Amino acid sequence: MISFEKRRPFNGRINMAPLIDVVFLLLVFFMLSGTLRSIEAVDVTVPESIAGRIDDKRPITVYVGADGQLAVNQRLVAPGALTQAVAALLPPEGPTPRVVVKADATASSGDMMAAMREVSAAGIARIGIATRAPARQ
Repeated sequence: MISFEKRRPFNGRINMAPLIDVVFLLLVFFMLSGTLRSIEAVDVTVPESIAGRIDDKRPITVYVGADGQLAVNQRLVAPGALTQAVAALLPPEGPTPRVVVKADATASSGDMMAAMREVSAAGIARIGIATRAPARQ
């Protein structure tokens, strides 16, 4: 005859260690994934274009918001101080970096042109305009 082990009675205790491990891993995941998103100083939605991408590794980025706000590399700048802010980022020697103007699609063209004029006054000859690829239909 086959002998079976007698079942032990359930004592009502549940092992919480695996649950704590899973909750901790989820907490770490969401903390890291939430901080990896870059936050822009000025909320900008760039217009669409079919042009190519810029090759530069670290361009200076000038943001022009819908309400005319200006920022250089995520730092807010007063409208008259854009030339000085861009000039402060230029290296003392070597090639001048490319400046990319990232203007909101609803920003006025006058605000964008004024920003580009101020960037040009800082001694920048290569100014690009950021756009996004059109949505495929």
